[in-house]
Amino acid sequence: MFKIFSPLMLAGLLTACGGAESNFVSACEDSSDMTTENCECLAGHASKEMPDHGLEFITAMIEEDEDQLRKLREDLPASEYLKMGMFMMTAPVKCAISMETWNADE
Repeated sequence: MFKIFSPLMLAGLLTACGGAESNFVSACEDSSDMTTENCECLAGHASKEMPDHGLEFITAMIEEDEDQLRKLREDLPASEYLKMGMFMMTAPVKCAISMETWNADE
C-alpha cells in the first residue's frame, strides 16, 4: 500500500533549523513508503519555503508527539495554515519534477 501525507495532516508545516531536516527525513521514511531521496527533497523545500520551526512541527505530527505539537502551536498564527497546506500540495510535485520521477517504494 502506498502511503502519503495528506495536506490536512501536513498543514502545520513550519521551517526547519539545525537537525530538524534529518529528524524529518527519518520520520518520513518510517511513516511512509517514500524513499530517502523523496523525503530529503521535501525537507529541503520546506527548509527554504516555510516559516520558523516547520520541520519540527511536521515531524511532531508524524511521530504523534502531542506535547511538542501543543508547544509549537502556541506561536502558530492561523494565517500560516493555508500557506503550509498549499506547500504540501505542491512540494511533492516540485520534487517529482526535479528528480524526473517519484521514487516511491511499492
